[in-house]
Amino acid sequence: MLILKLLNHYNIKKYIIIIQILYFYHYVILDFFFFITTLLQKKMVRKNTEFNLAYRYYVEDGLTAKRISEKLNISEKTISNWINKFNWKEQRVAKFSNPNSLLEKLELLLATLIEKRIEQESSGNIDKNLINEIANIGKRIDKLREDSKPSLRSYLHSIDLFLANLEKFDSQLYAKVLDFYRFHLQNLKEL
Repeated sequence: MLILKLLNHYNIKKYIIIIQILYFYHYVILDFFFFITTLLQKKMVRKNTEFNLAYRYYVEDGLTAKRISEKLNISEKTISNWINKFNWKEQRVAKFSNPNSLLEKLELLLATLIEKRIEQESSGNIDKNLINEIANIGKRIDKLREDSKPSLRSYLHSIDLFLANLEKFDSQLYAKVLDFYRFHLQNLKEL
């Protein structure tokens, strides 16, 4: 009661109303910012998902930027920007020129051709070119396997570099690994 008399006396009532209005709008503004923040977070998550899918489609699956943009409903320019900005081309080339990746693809192709050859034998319609193609792919697989093996010299050099860095990093671990390395080399000699 005393407070109301003081407020009336100093004509503070209108200031209190203004403060109450501001207080109310404060919550409205906070709700608005929360709503906008939530929308932005959802957009970022969606964009991040689209980015990851685009990466997988381009680098791992080998799709074109145009095909990815159609698939994800993103502009081709955005996909191209991601490809250039994040060096996806180089990653894709490295992935597909990797001997293991090429070997897997050739083995899959060989299996497909062999299945086709078996079907031809059962139908009696044999394609002589298919036999040559199977033989050529088999030779390429053998050569790729041979070429992808590191030489003993480069293998030992890599291990020596690794051990030198390990010794600098942790000398106790280096001593244990060196014992294993000697054991490993002894086993390589026996092969």
